[in-house]
Amino acid sequence: LIEKSQQKVTRYNPYYSMRLENPTSDNPTTTRQVVAGDQEIINFWYENFNRDENSSWSTPNVAELAGSKLYLLEDSGEFLGGCANTLVNESRLWIGRLYILPHLRRKGHGHDIMGHIENTASAAGQSVDLLVNIANESAVSFYKKRGYQILSENAFWCLEGSERIPG
Repeated sequence: LIEKSQQKVTRYNPYYSMRLENPTSDNPTTTRQVVAGDQEIINFWYENFNRDENSSWSTPNVAELAGSKLYLLEDSGEFLGGCANTLVNESRLWIGRLYILPHLRRKGHGHDIMGHIENTASAAGQSVDLLVNIANESAVSFYKKRGYQILSENAFWCLEGSERIPG
C-alpha cells in the first residue's frame, strides 16, 4: 500500500503481457459466442474468476457487449469455462479472463477454448495478446507451452474507490 496525497493507492499483482504471433491450432472445440440468455452463466464465471484470481473485474452485461466477445466452452450444453475478447484491434485479438471450472482443469479444456480463439485470430490475420498474473505459474506455463512470448511486465494500480489503471 502506497500513500499518495492522502489517498490510498493499492498495487495489484503484476502481470506479464504475452503474445502469440502466428496463431494456429488443431484442437477440436466446443466453443460458442455468448448470447443474451447466457447472463447467469457469465455472472457465475466472473464471480468465480474474481475469487480465484483475487481480482475485481466487472461482470459484463451480455446485452451491452458492443464489439467485445465472450466465448463459452461447453460439453452437451454444460458450462466448462469461458474466455473474453475484450479489446478489438485490427492487428491483435486481446483476450482475458480465461476460466475453466476447477474440477475440469488439466483435461485439455483450456487448449480447446484457446484453439478456437487462436483460429479466430489467425483467420483475421491477427496476433493474440493477453495479460496473465505473474503469480499464476500454471497459467504462465500453459501459455508458454502454446508458444506465447512474454513482451513485458505490467502492474495495475488503483486509487481507493476508483477503477484500476495500468501502471
